[in-house]
Amino acid sequence: MIHTYTDEDVTRTVGWREVLQDLPAAFESLRSGDAAIQARQRIDCGSWKLSGMGALWESRGVAAYKTYTSLNGQFDFLVNLFDLARQDHHVMPAAEITRAHRGHDSLGSAQHHPAGHEKNGTLRPGHPGPHPPRGLA
Repeated sequence: MIHTYTDEDVTRTVGWREVLQDLPAAFESLRSGDAAIQARQRIDCGSWKLSGMGALWESRGVAAYKTYTSLNGQFDFLVNLFDLARQDHHVMPAAEITRAHRGHDSLGSAQHHPAGHEKNGTLRPGHPGPHPPRGLA
C-alpha cells in the first residue's frame, strides 16, 4: 500500500526529540553492519541536477530513499520510506525534514552524536495510522 503525506503532516507528527534519541542506535547499527547507507549519487544535465541517497536498517525492517532536483541552488526533495515487513510505502516531500536536519546541524550536531555531521535519520516500521512512520533521511 502507498501512503502519501504533505510537509504539514510531517511537521505535525514527527517527534524530532525522539528522532535524535535514536541516532546513537543508528550509528551503532551502521558500525555493526545492521544498517547501510548508499552515498549520494548525482547526475547533471544542462543546468539541472538530480541526486539520490538511500539507507537500509535490517533489524528495524525499514529502508528509505531521498531524491531531489536542483536548479540554480534551489532544491526540491522527495522521500520514500519502506516498511519492509508490511510492504507499505510512504512518500512525502522532504522540505520539513531537510529544514529540521539543517537546524540541528547549525546547533552543533557533532555534540549529539559521535560520528559528526553524517546525514542519517531513523525510521520505524509498522506505523498503521494516517501519519508517516517516524524518520529522517
